[in-house]
Amino acid sequence: MWEKQLEYFHDSHCLVPDLPGHGFSSRMNFSIHSSAEEIGSLIQAKAQGKQVILVGFSLGAQIAIKILSL
Repeated sequence: MWEKQLEYFHDSHCLVPDLPGHGFSSRMNFSIHSSAEEIGSLIQAKAQGKQVILVGFSLGAQIAIKILSL
């Protein structure tokens, strides 16, 4: 669902994680809290002090809010 946005932001480094319990990770257990922790860690590892813009839609927005609260 993010393909058009990735094309538009081709000059940016975009991370589009496959959430646990969804897509190719459908056999994994899902929780908003654990997803927020994992994605937050991924962002910290990849950002290396650079500006980060966090975007989420629907369930992804709930995870984004949880990331910000952590």
